[in-house]
Amino acid sequence: MTQDKNQPSSWAKVPWEWGKKNGVTDGTRPRDAITREEVITMLYNYDQKVARKR
Repeated sequence: MTQDKNQPSSWAKVPWEWGKKNGVTDGTRPRDAITREEVITMLYNYDQKVARKR
């Protein structure tokens, strides 16, 4: 069975969708490794778009 590289693994689907919905990630390349720079971008997006609204 071939896995769709544009879809996350089954265990990651719910948090991946949450991240896309809340602007933490754009949802691209869900099966690829993440760089340090991408982690920082996601943390910044979380701070700006999620944490500050609480």
